[in-house]
Amino acid sequence: MKGPLAAAARRPVAVLMVVTAVFVFGFVSLGRLDLALLPDLSYPTLTVRTEFPGAGPRDVDKRITDPLEKRLATTNGLVSISSVSRSDLSDITLEFRWDTNMTDVRSEIDAKLDGLTLPDDAKRPLVLPYDPSLDPILRIAVSAKGRAEADLALARKLAEEEIEKELKKLPGVAAARIRGGREREVAVHLNENALRRTGIRISQVAELVGNANRNEAAGKIAEGSIEYIVRSVNELRTTDEIAALVVQRIDGVPIRVGDLGTVTETFKEREMAAYLDGEEAVLVEVFKKADSNLVAVAKAVRERLFGSGGQKVKPSSTPHRRGRRRGRRGVAPSDQSLQESVQDWANIRVLTDQSRFIQGAIDEVRDTAILGGIFAVIVLYFFLQNGATTLIAAVVIGICVVATFAPLFLAGVSLNIMSLGGLALGIGMLVDNAIVVLEAAARRRTEGQPPEEAAVSGVRDVAGAITASTLTSVCVFFPIVFVEQAGIAGQIFRDLALTVVSALLVSLLVALFVIPTALSTLARATAGASRKKTRHRWFGMPGRLFGNRFALAFARMRKRSLLHKLWHG
Repeated sequence: MKGPLAAAARRPVAVLMVVTAVFVFGFVSLGRLDLALLPDLSYPTLTVRTEFPGAGPRDVDKRITDPLEKRLATTNGLVSISSVSRSDLSDITLEFRWDTNMTDVRSEIDAKLDGLTLPDDAKRPLVLPYDPSLDPILRIAVSAKGRAEADLALARKLAEEEIEKELKKLPGVAAARIRGGREREVAVHLNENALRRTGIRISQVAELVGNANRNEAAGKIAEGSIEYIVRSVNELRTTDEIAALVVQRIDGVPIRVGDLGTVTETFKEREMAAYLDGEEAVLVEVFKKADSNLVAVAKAVRERLFGSGGQKVKPSSTPHRRGRRRGRRGVAPSDQSLQESVQDWANIRVLTDQSRFIQGAIDEVRDTAILGGIFAVIVLYFFLQNGATTLIAAVVIGICVVATFAPLFLAGVSLNIMSLGGLALGIGMLVDNAIVVLEAAARRRTEGQPPEEAAVSGVRDVAGAITASTLTSVCVFFPIVFVEQAGIAGQIFRDLALTVVSALLVSLLVALFVIPTALSTLARATAGASRKKTRHRWFGMPGRLFGNRFALAFARMRKRSLLHKLWHG
């Protein structure tokens, strides 16, 4: 027999090498796929935010929002525009068509904003895209052991100096934002009578303190081939230094800041407060980089916080002095978790973790797909009553599933609910081609052909049918990949369509080339050996459970199956 099918059947080693290479490629691709809850979504929405300090809502609406809306209303692809004007801030939301090129729109909006004249006190408008992936992946609470404001300030200082700096060093972490707690500040309270008596304005004092507290570059000094960088270091460190600053001299008498008021160290006015179990705490929000794996980044953060076990460490019974067991500059050593380094002053707890929910959802869909494959193999064995044929079908399912991950990796698809759902949907369709090929080979076997020839001729008989059937299913799912105007639905179902199409095409190739090779190899291995026809008595259990009539009906149905005749005469 000639043709590619016969050539593949005669070269089992070559087919095995190709299958092994594809299997390894798919397995490696599986390890490199990102884990996510949903596919990457691109929302055609932009927000233009403009800050106008000191202005009320009406002034912001009249001088900022209205001119911007009129300017941006002519943007290409714009569907709707809405705005919110509040004190000191203007937000304008622009929604575009789903097929709009957001890069071109961004450039067009920047050009329109460059040609717009705004009040001098207003800051330059910022163009902010809407991206759900910009939400923090973890929220961590740092609670102080005490309830005083000094303890909350210590908790915030620990979060800024140790936790934030350490988390930023981890691969995949883009930023860590600190919120809540108490921040220390130095307040200068001026006396109104002293200002009137001396004629000094408040702006003079503010300008003096600002200029005196600067650390700036002062140029460079070249000495031969060596160049020195000069900096002006003039930072105020204590309240006494601020109080000793000379504002003005009146009749040769220096008027200092301390003469005009009092300088005290206090806490900033809080804009937000975080609570944990009814007590105030400091909130640390962790953000990941755009191209990093969310689950891997969250795992690295938890291990840095609580150690490799990922659990909170119980406080030690013997407290140690501050700085003990610390690394250089007060940072915990790499082999010591952050919870251990601050356990005498604060507790660390993870409030929300996106990776937990994502991992749970992915595991549930994965387990469902695995159970579906196992049940498919069990049903095949229930009817075939032969381990070798069932094993071939099981191997086909495994090869198709693992090989599907390779095109998914090349297409940039992540492991999410939709892609794994498409894989679970495709598992039931993977067995169809294998069953048709095995049935055709069994029919040829009943016609008296040798097993090796029956495998090749059987596949050749149904090659056109299974190809047409597979391509029909592919034609149903493949157009979804190119849907651009379906909004979020088109982006979500794109991963499902790619997975189903990849799985079906892989199953077609496996059914046409791998199954006949496996049947031919199995026939050659068993050639010359007398095959004993054995009767499987185990299905007498259904007769004991449901009666002899059910057992006899099942036996007749099994004997009529052409697949059964492949191995039982």
